[in-house]
Amino acid sequence: MRSGMILASIAASCLVVPAVQASDADAILDKLVEKGVLTSAEAQEVRNEIGGQAKQRDDEMRALIKEAGADLVPKWAQSVAWGGDIRLRQETLWQWHTAKTDSTSERKHASDRNRQRIRMRLGMKAKVGPALEAGVRIATSSDLSPISTNQTMSDIFDKKDLFLDQAYIKATTAGLAQPWPVPIAVWGGKFEIPFAFTPLVWDPDVTLEGLAASLTPAAGPVEFALSGGAFPIDELKATEGDPVLLAGQAGVTWSPASKHWRPSLKALKIKAAAAYYDFTNLEAGLKTLKSARFGNAVLVTSEEEVTFLARDFDELDVNCEMSTMILHRPARLFGDYVRNTSAGGDDEGYMAGVRWGRSDAAWSWEAGYFYEHLESDAVVGAFTDSDFGEGGTGGEGHVASIAVGTLKGSTLGARFCVVNAIKGDDRQAKQFQVDWVTKF
Repeated sequence: MRSGMILASIAASCLVVPAVQASDADAILDKLVEKGVLTSAEAQEVRNEIGGQAKQRDDEMRALIKEAGADLVPKWAQSVAWGGDIRLRQETLWQWHTAKTDSTSERKHASDRNRQRIRMRLGMKAKVGPALEAGVRIATSSDLSPISTNQTMSDIFDKKDLFLDQAYIKATTAGLAQPWPVPIAVWGGKFEIPFAFTPLVWDPDVTLEGLAASLTPAAGPVEFALSGGAFPIDELKATEGDPVLLAGQAGVTWSPASKHWRPSLKALKIKAAAAYYDFTNLEAGLKTLKSARFGNAVLVTSEEEVTFLARDFDELDVNCEMSTMILHRPARLFGDYVRNTSAGGDDEGYMAGVRWGRSDAAWSWEAGYFYEHLESDAVVGAFTDSDFGEGGTGGEGHVASIAVGTLKGSTLGARFCVVNAIKGDDRQAKQFQVDWVTKF
């Protein structure tokens, strides 16, 4: 009876008086066991009771704080999610070309470029309702380029411009109380590319403008994706046809052993997608993109020396990917092939590569490599990867990269590429980039 009263008194004092910490209670219990007042079993019983009731009290306190916070924050603000990133980049570019005469050729060092660059992106997504989302993102950019959000640190500490990078409304059946048999999504505005792609065809910084829709039916381990859209590229005079992109893609994802006990088989996924990009009236519409700079064949009119694209672009793109786990790290093989069916020459591009690891935590890492061959009129040069050598088309080469997670949400990476001209003068560009990226 006496020991029972002691047990109750100790437990009550530890719960009622917040100053009594777990270590203090342990010291008291050890002393009582030492003096023979309590047995070891009774002391452990008190410890278990204190721990259980303390956890219950903490859970109740957290619930109260959460409830109070929900009352203080407006309903609309609870549905808004913010996010963004800042990237600091050191970039060095070396360029060479071979000067040829009738009897000799001499490799000359054309120029070097060394610059420091910054990118900032800040976005907001609002869950307007169960089936409706709205999003906005602003980003840095230079020259209003569709393929770059970089700003070079120059011009005597001047202020850097911010531009509208995304602004869209998206409706989906997935959030409805009674979901449709086939998930459907429709979105319009300015948004990320809604297709599976690689930098061979699209630079990751491109955001399309227009209307898009997708269907994602599934059948067991197989998921299908059908997507398409119409995207105006420019508005011209009434007498000219406006350039427009009409695009569609069919894709499939197969997880053959998603329930297997072995990690490499459980994580195995095979993806494939085929897309067709029909650029209508593009040959007369990209006057302002200065396409000669991006490698495409061009025509120059005698009047006002206006530059036009010499060929139409109807791109057939097929890409695939196989991903799994190797030594407890994600790994993937990927490839892409594209052909401009309207060019009639210099119209093919392909790439293949591997990536291993993931730098999403402190001291985690990832490394990758790919080879790319992109002929001059395989894709629209103004929209392809800006970080492949000098950007644009007409080059082939190797790219290797590595990234290491430093602190939470922050990575330090390096990328090196060597790109040679496929035709024309023997040009070569080497590019080395060091990036520090922090996401928030």
